[in-house]
Amino acid sequence: MNTKNNKKFQETDALICDTFLKLLEVYDFGDISISLLCQKTGITRATFYSHFSDMDHFFDTVAKRLFLELVEEDRTLIKNMDLTDDFYRAAFLSLFNHILSYRSFYQVYVTKVTQLPFLSAVSAFGHSEGMKRYAAIQGITSKRQAEYCAAFYYTGLTAMIRMWLDGGCRETPDEMYNLMSFQAKNMAR
Repeated sequence: MNTKNNKKFQETDALICDTFLKLLEVYDFGDISISLLCQKTGITRATFYSHFSDMDHFFDTVAKRLFLELVEEDRTLIKNMDLTDDFYRAAFLSLFNHILSYRSFYQVYVTKVTQLPFLSAVSAFGHSEGMKRYAAIQGITSKRQAEYCAAFYYTGLTAMIRMWLDGGCRETPDEMYNLMSFQAKNMAR
């Protein structure tokens, strides 16, 4: 039986998601129907619906897949680096490169959400030992102050990413990191 834990099911799931990402390079999001997706993937509508309840569920699944891909990249970084400026630079470059690689998807995605969920790592980081060290360096003395700081950066970074996507990602990931760092340093003054 073709269930979610079945290898064939997972391969088909990945194929549908990958085909969708390729279609976004050619078609506007609104022009990608389930029928077109099925045709280009070489599956039936019944197969699509055995994987996803509707297009919104499918879109959320693609977002989760991309988020997990980014988390895996960052997990590798975390294992290999200490919490230094080099770590933060590498982590944010990974984020900006990821968004650039899937720019067509994220251009649609930012119109559907108010906050980018993968940036919730900023909030989750607030509960880690690394954040406690960072907070001490920055003079943050309370958990509430740290939460405000995380919310501020989370919202600001979301706005910067939206602006970058809206502008066609003209800046390189390196330039985006430098812009973000410049803003963060000016805010710390």
